[in-house]
Amino acid sequence: MAAAARDHGVVNRAFPLALLSLAVAVGPAHAATSVKRYVPWTPVGEPTTARYFHGSGECLQASRVSSRADAWRCVSGTIALDPCFLSPTDDEVLCVRSPWARRGHLLSAVIDPDTHGSSPAPDAWALRVGRRRCTYIPGRPRRSGPTYRCGKRGFLFGRPNRRKATWTIRAARARQGRNTRRVRIRAAWT
Repeated sequence: MAAAARDHGVVNRAFPLALLSLAVAVGPAHAATSVKRYVPWTPVGEPTTARYFHGSGECLQASRVSSRADAWRCVSGTIALDPCFLSPTDDEVLCVRSPWARRGHLLSAVIDPDTHGSSPAPDAWALRVGRRRCTYIPGRPRRSGPTYRCGKRGFLFGRPNRRKATWTIRAARARQGRNTRRVRIRAAWT
């Protein structure tokens, strides 16, 4: 009986240690997706991008990349630029490829607010998945093709699943979408 009590005491002391080691192995919960609003202009109307090309253009429709009301699709010569963000102080737009771009195009623009219309773009025009940065691909078929491009290698398919605090999306290395897997979205830009 004494041996059984001693064995029982060992089990009682070992059980809390096992729970503690299990809690350490599981680790903290995944951080929620950080939703960021891209800020193209300073409060006094200066571009936030350090380097930019000057030009002129026409902005006659809503952006196909960003669903924001201040985002436009503009044409400068024969080049279409999207998204272009309207200045709060002038008839200028700042066009960038992504929220992390170090340079862009600053255009004196002809802007007709009546032609803006609605955008077919999703809420998030750029995502960060792991270390990869991904931007929305406008005009792609949503059922079969990728919706976001992640640099030279990697694509995201569909729209972000926003049902939980940490959003997810399907990812694959190939444009055809073979071997997709669900990945966590660390950040999303609107």
